[in-house]
Amino acid sequence: MPAKTDRLRMARAAQLLICMLLLSGCSDDSPTRDTTPTDTPAVPDAPAARAPAAPAQPPPPPPSVQDQYWQALTTLCGKAYAGYLTVGTEPGDRDFGEAEMTMHVRDCSESEIRIPFHVGPNRSRTWIVRRDGDGFTLKHHHRDESGAVAEPHDYGGRTAGPGSIKRQEFVVDEATRTKLPETRYNVWAIDVVPGRLFAYELQRPEEDRFFRVEFELASAIAAPPPAWGHSAD
Repeated sequence: MPAKTDRLRMARAAQLLICMLLLSGCSDDSPTRDTTPTDTPAVPDAPAARAPAAPAQPPPPPPSVQDQYWQALTTLCGKAYAGYLTVGTEPGDRDFGEAEMTMHVRDCSESEIRIPFHVGPNRSRTWIVRRDGDGFTLKHHHRDESGAVAEPHDYGGRTAGPGSIKRQEFVVDEATRTKLPETRYNVWAIDVVPGRLFAYELQRPEEDRFFRVEFELASAIAAPPPAWGHSAD
């Protein structure tokens, strides 16, 4: 029996040794896992600071009625046109109806346009339209052949409202009314229809006074000589 017992002990010892070897291989010698991150995602750069956008500029306002009227008048600068009397309620108007009439848009600036008005050989008259703040003024200058001022001189009126792109009316001003009492009801007007018509008129409704001359704008004519005393204006 002792030999058999020894063999059993030796077999158990071998089994124990094998188990110990197996346990030691599964513990300390197993490779450790590296938990250090290798591919760290790149952090994007912060966007550069931007200057605040400039406020949007509103579109320019459309041209006013008076802007358009003035533009229509300035398109005639440097040109001359033949005209004729269409209405004349006083006996003296007959002279205009029988004479050759010419108007010449001779001098133009941003605020003033001068228009000599010739009736036959008489070159004494000049209409002066001025842009004045929120309206227009119309003045009449008269000179004799020597160039000296001839009365009545520098009379006229001013617009009382916006008018239209084709017509502006000038109500007699106080200086003219004081100087020439007979003009107290005067209303002058200038019509401009580019390519068709330029008209000058005077109305005095309370007295049934009406004077109007028209000029065809379809074709210009040769410029006439300057108005008398023009260089002295």
